[in-house]
Amino acid sequence: MLRRLAQLPLPLLLLLIGTASASSAPSPAASSDLICHTSDPAECYPRTFQPTRDWQMVRDDQHLPPGLHVRMNWETGQKDAKLNDDSPINPSDLAVAVEDDAIEYASPQQQAPLLRSDSLKSPPYSPNGKIPVPKDAGEREIFLTSMAIINSTCDGNNSAALPSDFLNALGDLEDLSHDLYYGTEIARDRIVFTKLISVLSTTDNDPAIRAAAALVLGSALQNNPTAVDLALAGPVTGTTGGVPLTRLLLKAISINENFPKVQERIIYALSAVTRAPGQRIAFLEHGGMDRMREAFDLETVGHEGHKRDGVRGKVANYIKDYFLDDLMTRDGEGLAGPLEQRVNGRPNRSEEDMLKPWCRVFGESLKKWMQHGVNGGVYEKVEGAYMALINKLGEC
Repeated sequence: MLRRLAQLPLPLLLLLIGTASASSAPSPAASSDLICHTSDPAECYPRTFQPTRDWQMVRDDQHLPPGLHVRMNWETGQKDAKLNDDSPINPSDLAVAVEDDAIEYASPQQQAPLLRSDSLKSPPYSPNGKIPVPKDAGEREIFLTSMAIINSTCDGNNSAALPSDFLNALGDLEDLSHDLYYGTEIARDRIVFTKLISVLSTTDNDPAIRAAAALVLGSALQNNPTAVDLALAGPVTGTTGGVPLTRLLLKAISINENFPKVQERIIYALSAVTRAPGQRIAFLEHGGMDRMREAFDLETVGHEGHKRDGVRGKVANYIKDYFLDDLMTRDGEGLAGPLEQRVNGRPNRSEEDMLKPWCRVFGESLKKWMQHGVNGGVYEKVEGAYMALINKLGEC
């Protein structure tokens, strides 16, 4: 361990030593209550998040006290929190189930847990509250027209054959898909859903169209467990076109090496699917760790500007959230549970073997960025994943 630490550049070594000793070192008086990254006092903020009844942004290095209502935007990675009161809940923060022409709040026993802080309990839900079909007739007309345009395409495998208004239709669907009702309807329509998958998976298609299709899928599935369940149900039994959805998304990630924005948005969609029970195991079964390392592309870090840094930030967040952060494990799928026991019907590699390759990927990337003077954005995301990895394994 000491020999490995000695090989690290001095700034990174000091960072690791400071992090490892933070729990035992005495806290500095006064300044320990604030975090200051610059010399400007106006840019300092409390080390412990100060909640109110309104949503506030949570900074990456702030401590969250237990008992808060926390939500995350999986596209931007931004986390917000507020006091967990009994005021009416925004439907976009709820798990849902579909009943006839309306969407009904799931019961506490049925709903999937929200992202939680420490021992946070889910806020109360009304089992009888419903989200009706949106009343805006113009909005519904735009949705139906856009769905018809997607539905009318032959197979989505050739952008030259796509109607001229196809990209505009994708833009309209993306705007509407954040609504739980419309997101659920997109997942429910198997023809449209399968064609969106086909569009984003075909390299002959215009990258802008592929990126837009991936964003529609991600927006429809994020924070919408009912839509995810419908997506995983597939045309028959758990597949889309005969291939598991997680496998399709992973394959699409690996063929988009020249178009980072497409990869970013596919990872966004994949993150929504991975939250469903059983899908972390599916991720491993279909070579997800290797696919993610390929997408990260360690060898070009620092040599091609910031072209792929958005992808690298998404990969780091994904690995941290689903394989390093205990708050994101549930339903017995932790690395010490079924995930570690069987993959492809065989005993899985140990937790250490599964995660160890990321030590090199994250560690060497940080060293390269330090050499090039990169210290924000993607650096902070990869640094967060690297420190979580060290915490998980004990060393790297």
